[in-house]
Amino acid sequence: MSKAGKNTPRNRWDDPKSIRKQNFASGAVTLGMSPAENLYETIFCQDLTEAYNRKKKRKYKAVHHARIDSKGLKIPDISFFNRDLKAEVIVEVDERKSRAAAVRKSKNALEKHGVLEAFVYLFDTAEWLKIAPAPNGKLTALPDDYSEVLTIHLSELCK
Repeated sequence: MSKAGKNTPRNRWDDPKSIRKQNFASGAVTLGMSPAENLYETIFCQDLTEAYNRKKKRKYKAVHHARIDSKGLKIPDISFFNRDLKAEVIVEVDERKSRAAAVRKSKNALEKHGVLEAFVYLFDTAEWLKIAPAPNGKLTALPDDYSEVLTIHLSELCK
């Protein structure tokens, strides 16, 4: 058994070798396809995407576990795609104990993948964090759920 290290994938979503395997994303997303995520996390992601997609005047399509880069290596929990199929807003859903990893993934999406806004939702504490530039220019996690791109408080979709 290999030791987890800086370059060792945390789960199969982070592992390029797993993503390239035949039948990795064969179509229908079921709980069996999920990378051992918490059931509450899966249900929350599905409920939030469905709630947004039911809105009448929406400019984006919310998708659970969709690839946002050409190589298919970055797969946020929830992505909001524009009409050109470019992810502009992402949401990472995790537990409080995994907050640092979720924030790191979100910062990476903002810096390297052209995402305009990134959020982290901690489902065990119902806490929303927005990844945004601080006055010093560094990306920081701030308690906020308002998306300027989507023009909505994301917490409204959780009701």
